[in-house]
This record gives sequence, structure tokens and C-alpha cells, in this order.
Amino acid sequence: MSLEQAQADVFAFMLAVDQRGPGKPLPYPMQANELSFLYQHLVDEEHDEFQNAQTLADQVDGAIDLIWVTIGWLESVGVNASPIWEAVRLANMTKVSGPIDPVTGKRLKPPGFKHPDVAALIDQQRK
Repeated sequence: MSLEQAQADVFAFMLAVDQRGPGKPLPYPMQANELSFLYQHLVDEEHDEFQNAQTLADQVDGAIDLIWVTIGWLESVGVNASPIWEAVRLANMTKVSGPIDPVTGKRLKPPGFKHPDVAALIDQQRK
């Protein structure tokens, strides 16, 4: 499954339950709307379920629900995640040459790492 398909699935659900996002990214600081508040709450709720799961199945369910409601939150503030996902993916892939934290095992940013310009990608969606 692609991110585009996941977005389409969540969008179809949101339309079916009469939850319509603004279609374009909201200005920041956002004039928070009822829908974005709902999805922000759902992200918190699903994160808690993921963290407190007692079985692998429960944790997997929580992880998928967390992805679902995160995509819903993005829709609720008018952001198309696909181009931003690609920019973040490309930036993260440059970490393969970075050092490894000896305590956590996390791959760290290499020298010269460049964060994706998420703000510019959001601005492009406003046009």
C-alpha cells in the first residue's frame, strides 16, 4: 500500500462521516478548528493505546490506528503528506552514512545533514 492510497482511504472515511478538511494548508499559527482538535485528541489517544498495548496484536493495531489518525489530522489542516513524506524520506536516507549512537543504536545525522524544507513544501500547497 502506498501513502497515496492510505490518504485516499482516510479521506474517503472522513467524507463518509462528514469530516471535511480545508483543502489547502491552514495559516500558522492556525485558527484551530474543531476537526483538527478532534484528530489531535485521537493521535494522543492512539499513541497511548500503542504505548500501553499488552500484546503484539494490540500494539500493531495501535500503530495502524496511529497512522490513520495522523493522516486524518493532516487532512484536517489541509496538508497533502505525499510530497513532504518524500522530502523527509530522502533526508532520512542520507543518515545511512551517519554515525551510530553507541547507547541507543540510533543512526545519527551525518555531518552536513540538511533538514527538508517542510515549510516551503506546505507553502507550495497553498498556491
